[in-house]
Amino acid sequence: AVQRGLARASAGMASRCPPQGLPELRERIATLLRSQGVAVDAGRVLTTYGGTQAIDLICRAFLRPGDAVAVETPGYFLLFDRLRQAGVHIVPVPRRPDGIDLQALEAACTQHRPRLLFIQSVLHNPTGWGSTAANLHRVLLLAQRHDLLIAEDDVQGHFHPQVPNPPTRLAQLSGLDRVIYYSSFCKAMSPALRLGYVAAEPALLKPLLREKILTVLTTAALNECVLLEVLAAGRWRKHLDRLQQRLSSARAAATQQLRQAGVLLEHAGEGGLFLWGALPAGVDVDGVVREAFRSGILLVRGATFAADGAADAHIRFNAAFSQQPRLAEFLRDQLSAATSAQRVVERARAAAR
Repeated sequence: AVQRGLARASAGMASRCPPQGLPELRERIATLLRSQGVAVDAGRVLTTYGGTQAIDLICRAFLRPGDAVAVETPGYFLLFDRLRQAGVHIVPVPRRPDGIDLQALEAACTQHRPRLLFIQSVLHNPTGWGSTAANLHRVLLLAQRHDLLIAEDDVQGHFHPQVPNPPTRLAQLSGLDRVIYYSSFCKAMSPALRLGYVAAEPALLKPLLREKILTVLTTAALNECVLLEVLAAGRWRKHLDRLQQRLSSARAAATQQLRQAGVLLEHAGEGGLFLWGALPAGVDVDGVVREAFRSGILLVRGATFAADGAADAHIRFNAAFSQQPRLAEFLRDQLSAATSAQRVVERARAAAR
């Protein structure tokens, strides 16, 4: 694919992309979006170095120090760090299994008047939860009422199993009115390519394009040519189908092992890379994470994904790696030891009374 992609470039390794991205690639991306119900053409698409650069461009183009920005909590921790760097006031809004907490969002809009809302409608990171169409419709009504701009993160959306219930997106419901949509090919295709994309109305896309020119000028022509080759050859859908089958098997195996080890998976999510599991009440999450690291196992505690850094009993598990029996054995030993210690403390307290 790399060889064929490079052959597409008229000047070979001397080729340079237009700042907005290769027109042929943007048309392919627009076709993908239209298949998801998002009415868009190539002129409303901008290529980026993955979803992280899309976040950076949105912050640069639309936020100023002191602005209020609403975010989901739990949510994507690198987004929180980028917002802090921008000097904005972060307004956390709780995330529920069916979507963002609408009452909390309305209260946040009334009290703080946020300029922007960052939201993940499909396969929310870290929970894997989706959003109902009714929930997203209410979000759009609130955005209209409070003059709120929405940045919709769909980086995980490629992993959605589609059947029996295809996901609903804000970009689909709104026709991109007040919505800046962004996604990425990095996780589902290759992190080596570092390619993502933004879709927005021309009035919103223009300042994003200006910021891209000022920061990186253009994305890499080689990366875009390779991605264009993969999409044009018709292999992307087949690749996703195979990937989703493997991921579904991994999620089933990991879910079974984690539950047997004592992890609570109250809402398993609709699919994707992550499982959001809680440790039993009274267990020191930070202690378990530190001990796991000493044992050569990397776990990410729930507080990392809290917009305000609040304590959280959850851990985000990578479904693919969590199939490994060594993880289940480690957790079983840790949770068993914690339970035994709690019983000792309870007996001591009972004796003291």
